[in-house]
Amino acid sequence: MTLPEIHAELLKDCEDIQASVEHKMKLFGSVVLKSSRYPVVRRYAIKSKNRRNVFYVRFTAFKRGFWKNPAIHTYCIYSRPEGLHCAFLDPIHRASIIFPPHFFSRYRERIVRDDSLGTEDLIHLFSSRTWALSFQPVSAEVQQMMRQWREYPRDVDVPIVAFGPDGMLFGQCTGKVTLVKTIVSPSMLHEDQVPVYESLRDCYQRKVLDYYPKGEAEYIFSLTRT
Repeated sequence: MTLPEIHAELLKDCEDIQASVEHKMKLFGSVVLKSSRYPVVRRYAIKSKNRRNVFYVRFTAFKRGFWKNPAIHTYCIYSRPEGLHCAFLDPIHRASIIFPPHFFSRYRERIVRDDSLGTEDLIHLFSSRTWALSFQPVSAEVQQMMRQWREYPRDVDVPIVAFGPDGMLFGQCTGKVTLVKTIVSPSMLHEDQVPVYESLRDCYQRKVLDYYPKGEAEYIFSLTRT
């Protein structure tokens, strides 16, 4: 299947599981009301009826008042001959971010540095840490400089770079589908890479502050590797 076909299938399935998501949210609300420690985080697996894709819905309640309105993150782990992929899904904007097996190989090698984790557990770890990503198209000037970097993708039509809590990500964007190919940890940056990294980090922080209240934003910022 092509990326646009996968994108369309997963978004359709994501719509089809909404009744199950609402049921899981009620279960989560009961957990929150019984809890004395926050934040409360739970992840539920939901399988789509027709194509049997497995979706994971993560609910987070930062305080008791969030029991009816938690933060919700939805992603799908699906298998292809080359290995496990992960897709972050945004049904409202009809967008998806796809991470192929190669990305998670680099994530393990450069970020986590733990061979004991299975690939699925590795994907769950990455997903639990990634509340937001700040994507930017690469300008011609910056692109010229970045082409000297070994990690920069040279075989894409619309190269993009992003900041996430674990480092700098590289990939491509086609319409509403973003394919993230690799990741670089902050410790791997060269001197000429730091200004781009800091600019992306500032954009990421503004994005988080625009979307989340201060207390939640501080929690998200605490996940950032330095």
